[in-house]
Amino acid sequence: MLLHLRNHFLAGVRDASSLHHLLLLSTTAATPSRFVAADFLVTHCGLTPAQATKASKHIEHLKSPAKPEAVLAFLADIGLAKAGVATAIARDPLLLCSKVDKTLTPRIAQLRDLGLSLPQISSLISIAPRILRNPCMTHLQFYLSILGSCDKVCTVLGRNWGGRLLNQDVERVIKPNIAFLQQCGLTDCEISKLLMLAPIVALDPERAREIVECADKVRVPRDSVMFKYALHAIYLISPARIDAKLDLLKKIFGCSEAELSNAVCKLPSILALSEVNLSATVEFLKMEVGLEAEYIAKGLVKKDIDFFGVACLTEKKFTERFLDYYKEIVPGLARAYADAREAGSSAPPGILLPELHWAVMLKPNRARKAQYVKLGSVLTVEAQRRRPPHAAMLLHLRNHFLAGVRAATSLHHLLLLSTTAATASRFAAADFLVTRCGLTPAQASKASKHIEHLKTPAKPEAILAFLADIGLAKADIAAAIAREPLLLCSKVDKTLTPRITQLRDLGLSLPQISSLISIAPRILRYPYMTHLQFYLSILGSCDKVCTVLGRNWGGRLLNQDVELVLKPNIAFLQQCGLTDCEIAKLLMLAPIVALKPELAREIVECADKLRVPRHSTMFKCALHAIYLISPTRIDAKLDLLKKVIGCSEAELSSAVCKLPYILTLTEANLSPTVEFLKMEVGLEAEYIMRRPQLLCYSTRRRLVPRYYALKALKAKGLVKKGIGFYSAVSLTEKRFTERFLDSYKETVPGLAKAYAAVREAGVRTMEENSIENSCRLYCFLDVGLRRHPH
Repeated sequence: MLLHLRNHFLAGVRDASSLHHLLLLSTTAATPSRFVAADFLVTHCGLTPAQATKASKHIEHLKSPAKPEAVLAFLADIGLAKAGVATAIARDPLLLCSKVDKTLTPRIAQLRDLGLSLPQISSLISIAPRILRNPCMTHLQFYLSILGSCDKVCTVLGRNWGGRLLNQDVERVIKPNIAFLQQCGLTDCEISKLLMLAPIVALDPERAREIVECADKVRVPRDSVMFKYALHAIYLISPARIDAKLDLLKKIFGCSEAELSNAVCKLPSILALSEVNLSATVEFLKMEVGLEAEYIAKGLVKKDIDFFGVACLTEKKFTERFLDYYKEIVPGLARAYADAREAGSSAPPGILLPELHWAVMLKPNRARKAQYVKLGSVLTVEAQRRRPPHAAMLLHLRNHFLAGVRAATSLHHLLLLSTTAATASRFAAADFLVTRCGLTPAQASKASKHIEHLKTPAKPEAILAFLADIGLAKADIAAAIAREPLLLCSKVDKTLTPRITQLRDLGLSLPQISSLISIAPRILRYPYMTHLQFYLSILGSCDKVCTVLGRNWGGRLLNQDVELVLKPNIAFLQQCGLTDCEIAKLLMLAPIVALKPELAREIVECADKLRVPRHSTMFKCALHAIYLISPTRIDAKLDLLKKVIGCSEAELSSAVCKLPYILTLTEANLSPTVEFLKMEVGLEAEYIMRRPQLLCYSTRRRLVPRYYALKALKAKGLVKKGIGFYSAVSLTEKRFTERFLDSYKETVPGLAKAYAAVREAGVRTMEENSIENSCRLYCFLDVGLRRHPH
């Protein structure tokens, strides 16, 4: 390679005869022909404009559509439909940069060797396109053996945690977890069902054991059919929070520990219910249905009470038994129920549905008088995931429909209700969001589904007026509504005005409140004052709080419990030697204080394992780096760094202590940098490890242009030969320009322009062209220097 490189240098020096040639080449390098990535993704790949904008940054370095078109043709040839191709490209845009002959074709052959048909391969690619770029065959073969079918594998990989299954080591993590679960008494079939629910088999083995121990603690028998559901529930809430959850359940139910234990054994999923959902449901069951706490805690297993018989039916069975059965007698009943259920599923928490009043008409000899119940007045929050929307609301709805069918004495009343619900007028939500709120059509299309249940724009108009009154600019209002469309469904007097008062009580000015709302509009709908006060005390200013909440993980900071999670993590970090100032800086980098306490401890233990001193200024940077790559991948990352750099363990440990962020470098970025530093610059691994910052600099934008510029200047005697490479590349761009380019702009007029042209071209070109650019730069500079000797 060095001979090839020198040959290019020599040819450039011999052939370049004028500065005109220098400038011509620099112009060519600076303006390579390119194709419009976003347009290509929309027109050829079928992505939406929003998807194309997000994905285009991954392929904008391509000069022409040749390679993407070859990939699209290949995907079409193996039977991927246009929708499947669009889904795959949206999930993994870098797939368009793959080589058909060297990467895609061998991957398809490997998938065929696993016994998969082309339609199955097509389904798999649309769900997890990474399998075409990364060697995941061992993982796929293993999951196929556990789950038994490609359809189930596609379902699991399509979960939001599906990517974790392909990242973990089969031999060191997944197989040991499978063996442990088998020792716990789970059959292969039960392990397969558990994998469909949660990625417990892909967790760290010690965490999987902790979850099982926690299931034993709540006394769910290992031989019970509910054991796997207990593992799933504990995974959802984390073992560290089980005791607090049990205390919460006892408090809300008002039951004994024995009764609660019995209920958990019958239905472990109750552990995953949130306090707000649980409180609303229990209040309804006690106050409206009239059930006793003992009855609820026993798991609602007595079927002699009509309400339970109704509530536990599937939607299909309920429709057949109570709606279709009365469709001739009460024609409006089924439609009224459907409209009410649809309104209930789309209505946000706390929104009343005035169009649906259901009269509970009781018989005269009953003790209670007839009462009218407004649907939605009891429930204020959404029910948990995986259940029908507003599960508690449906219980409320079914209960009153059942009462209405039994006691309704007037068919006219039923028809009146059904007609009112079915013919409710609605306003064009998407148009309102564009014209009045300032959202883009794409944002409005996504947000409109949250407010389409509204009949008139009266409430949204009131919200917009309120936000304008407190000083929010139009752009900020648009940003807030795009992030939280349900804000338009809030009540100004009962919700927004009290929230603003609470924010003012925290010492925030109206401009600060406006900034906070545009970043995190949820604070107007939910009581997050405790969280905000806590973060203000740590970070010290509203601007920093806005910055943190604006991160892609900012929402997590508002979801975690202050007493159970945030304060314990802060106290632990203080025990580790971090000052309040360092904890504030760490919070600006990563949400470690909002992680589960056991995960935060695991990150700190990993930093200790890397021998980064706790009193070092780099300790918080080490915590941030470990958070970014996860503690489970540290060993693999260290092995990779030693292999690529060719250094000893002691040298690597010293480098990590100096700059922990080298742990976050990928192999694709690291390999070209190390190759250039060793092969071109001639540096030893020991030298690089003493100056780990070299690994973090951009090869094409910084290392390559500066090396050849410095080399050319040294060759002509314009700078001292004792000036080191590291000294030159560690300078800021401004300082380098002043010292090595501007100083010679009169002596060598083409120097600065050639350097700038190749530096810019290096950003835009693909990796394989970097050496060519380097050679070209050297030729540029050398020709310019020969034309203008010192």
